[in-house]
Amino acid sequence: MLTRWNNIFAQDQTHPLAVFDEWNRQLNQLFHENRNPRVWKTFSTQGPAFRLYDESDRLVLLAEVPGMTEEQLSLSANADGMTISGNMEQQAPEGYTAQRQERPSISFSRSFNFPCRVDLDQITATLKDGVLEISIAKAPEAKPRQISVKVG
Repeated sequence: MLTRWNNIFAQDQTHPLAVFDEWNRQLNQLFHENRNPRVWKTFSTQGPAFRLYDESDRLVLLAEVPGMTEEQLSLSANADGMTISGNMEQQAPEGYTAQRQERPSISFSRSFNFPCRVDLDQITATLKDGVLEISIAKAPEAKPRQISVKVG
């Protein structure tokens, strides 16, 4: 007779592998009993994914904003950091009513501190294929310098 693996240790909770039975029970409860979309929203991120990396003369910030236009995005920067915000309302086309709405409206605001001094006049932003790329030029004193070594 075959026994399901998650019932093997049900009688002996002191067995070291009994913890897997509890994990299986909790995962089944999470995925099968909580099918309400509001529950899943708590597990998702509350905005786009960001990536900030340092090139030698500039900082580059990438944000995934699929479906958003430049009118729906707002950028502001000061000497300390930058704030990116966006708002995208999901509405049915004019003259139609929504029968099912699975794409939620999105509203987010994220702030980032600059890891070095930047030149605020040299910030550019481009939106292409759902990726917002922000190029932030470093201030001259923050750029790496080449130092020559003299033999003496």
